[in-house]
This record gives sequence, C-alpha cells and structure tokens, in this order.
Amino acid sequence: MGLLRDKLVTKIGTHTIEVRGDNHVLRGLIYKLLIDGEEVASEQNFWKLPTKRRLEAQIDINGTQKNIVVLVKQQILSADFSMMLDSEPIQLKRVE
Repeated sequence: MGLLRDKLVTKIGTHTIEVRGDNHVLRGLIYKLLIDGEEVASEQNFWKLPTKRRLEAQIDINGTQKNIVVLVKQQILSADFSMMLDSEPIQLKRVE
C-alpha cells in the first residue's frame, strides 16, 4: 500500500471497478470495492498488521450475474491486490 492510499481500476463490460486502500490514522487501513462509483464491499484492518482480506460482490454483465472477488494481502509496508471474475484473473491498473 502507498503511504496514504492505493487506487486500482479496471473496466469490465460497461462497468468501472475500483479497489481502494486508505490509510487512516485513527481508523486503520480500510479497503473498499466500488462498482460504477458505488461502494459494494469494505473491510477494515484497525491494527495495520499483516493480514489477508477478501472483498466480494456480484455484477450483472450482459444479463448474467458474475462474482467479483478481490484479495488483499497486507504486508508491513505494502499491500498486494488481486481480482477475479468468476475465478478468472482480472488485471488491475494502479492509478494512485
């Protein structure tokens, strides 16, 4: 994770998917999954310890419900993010 935040983005069909990791001094690390700007899942790591978190949501693509899973692996000074759409890896682009 960056010093204050991470923002990763991808497009799936007509949808914009964002994954955010924010470092809040008093609230710890907060991870969010947004679809078209709307928050659909979030997790908090209050103590900022190395951990793994999972964000899940469903998205409608061409009339079919698909599962989105974001895995966050928090390490001491960084975080790794990976996304899957129905078990298929999706590339995320880091924008912040």
